[in-house]
Amino acid sequence: MIHIFLFISLLVIGVPIAFVLGVASLFFFALEGGSLIIFPQRMFVGINNSVLMCIPFFILAGNIMNAGGITKEIMEFAKCLVGWIRGSLGMVSIVASMIFAGITGSAQADAAAIGSVLLPAMKEEGYDEDFSAALVTAAGVIGPIIPPSIMFIIYGVVGGVSIGALFAGGLIPGVIIGLSLMIMTYYYARKRKYPKSELQSARNIFVAFLKAIPALMMPVIIVGSILSGIATATEAAAVSVLYSLIVGFFVYRKLRLSDLPKIIMESANLTTSIMIIISTAMIFAWLLTYANVPRLLTSYLLSISSNKFLFLFFVNILFLFIGTWMDPTAAMIVFVPVLLPAANAFGIDPVHFGLVVAINLVVGLATPPIGYLLYTMVIISGVKVEKLSRALLPFLIIEVLVLFLVTYVPWFGLALPRYFGYVK
Repeated sequence: MIHIFLFISLLVIGVPIAFVLGVASLFFFALEGGSLIIFPQRMFVGINNSVLMCIPFFILAGNIMNAGGITKEIMEFAKCLVGWIRGSLGMVSIVASMIFAGITGSAQADAAAIGSVLLPAMKEEGYDEDFSAALVTAAGVIGPIIPPSIMFIIYGVVGGVSIGALFAGGLIPGVIIGLSLMIMTYYYARKRKYPKSELQSARNIFVAFLKAIPALMMPVIIVGSILSGIATATEAAAVSVLYSLIVGFFVYRKLRLSDLPKIIMESANLTTSIMIIISTAMIFAWLLTYANVPRLLTSYLLSISSNKFLFLFFVNILFLFIGTWMDPTAAMIVFVPVLLPAANAFGIDPVHFGLVVAINLVVGLATPPIGYLLYTMVIISGVKVEKLSRALLPFLIIEVLVLFLVTYVPWFGLALPRYFGYVK
């Protein structure tokens, strides 16, 4: 219990999560009189998994594509598709986020790329600044749900679940969130009389589509190769890097050799941060298992109720709370090994459980008071966090409603994994 108290205390005073997990684990080793040699060994074991090679490859591919000129083409294509609807730029931000999600798989990357382009344009057309920033923030939530997704990779490694099944499962919930945000945007656009663009001709739409095809093919190559069994997730990630280089250098011709050192360094920095969190979180999770916490918690939950819907409600409340203050990567690694055995005992499909956990944590990214995505948008937009939080509330309510829909109607998350043979 002492190391749990230390864990909470370090979090409260703002110590970075990787050091919180590492220090708490190291303290437990010292307190129990265990050999400290085990500590670095367990750190290495935590990241000694070939599947985790997906992470640096996906990060690098996304950064290359962003630097290679895809933003403008995706924006133009999205504008041709939905620009004629009231609140056109708001609609564009949502559609663009759904497309970017299949390229970067990162909420912060999507919101930063789209926000830096669209927020000034929305301001010029008379959109309220807090509404614009809130919409881009809410749309950024789609990033880690529509594949490829770093969160799904980590859950697959921790829970021993097929990453292909998780990728397939995230498609329908991600699209539902996007459509729900578009409905909310249309409501506010009519209410506040936000402008719309002219309906584009079929020729213009076709031309925009042709220009966007190289970018649109990225998620098709990644997800298609995995679901068809042609490649593993790691192999698909490596191919995506090669494809992004070809598109950046020879198709859009916006990428230069001089850009690569900066792109590689940015990707390496982000990868290192994630891997440090994974390694220390793996130790913490291992210690919880060593202390028999998963079995004790499963027995306790089963003694309270045998109703799986009540258990899922508890899981939603817990992870929504955790997601508001804890890094999603660390939260996945620490809490999934504890709660997944209980989910299995309740007869909940591990793919379904993974989707529920992931959506909870990614909504937490945009939730006050500490959501990382929220503060990313505060920096980009210049809108104060209090004002942005108020404007964001209706969108968060919509996303939580979709979360409960996916939670209690498993079909939305399991239909595609079942179709591709991952789930019976």
